[in-house]
Amino acid sequence: MTTWFTADLHFGHRNMVNWRNKRGCNFADADEMNEFIIERYNSVVKPDDEVYLLGDLVMGTIADNLPLLERLNGTKFSTIGNHDRPFDCKPHRYQEWIDKYQEVGVKFVSDFMWCDSFGSFSASHFPFSGDHTDRERFLDRRPVDKGQWLVHGHVHEAWRVNGRQINVGVDVWDFEPVSLEQIQYIMANNGVYSPPS
Repeated sequence: MTTWFTADLHFGHRNMVNWRNKRGCNFADADEMNEFIIERYNSVVKPDDEVYLLGDLVMGTIADNLPLLERLNGTKFSTIGNHDRPFDCKPHRYQEWIDKYQEVGVKFVSDFMWCDSFGSFSASHFPFSGDHTDRERFLDRRPVDKGQWLVHGHVHEAWRVNGRQINVGVDVWDFEPVSLEQIQYIMANNGVYSPPS
């Protein structure tokens, strides 16, 4: 079993098609983008792997796009990103949305700390600091920097590694998840992200 991390799939997000096309992609529409992301994801993730999706999974029409998550390999856990339906929804709808994601195989978890014999890091949708826009948003939702490494999404193409922040968003990893081994390599090599040989 391999453990993977990824973020910012944005299934069904038509504006993201235009944004990604301006940065070198060539998607005809959101359906083509969705299929490409699913193919890239499943090319590395096997059915018995474990995957942590760090937010912003689905946009567009939920009825059309939420079921796409079921097509992704692995046991899937996710933190809540600012574009996920449970984020800032009315309290009486929160559990309803959590249940809808769980029906397609995604279990939401809180931000968390990963600890093993190789070291530890925090995981969240949001970075400690920085954004992909001109201003930093969602400051009240960001994890506290206590000197630890952080694995996150949200910033799209802004960076892969920024200090102790590792962005696992699909836009900087050729639309593939990042393995725990790769994250450990980055941490052990002070931010160098060349793949282990």
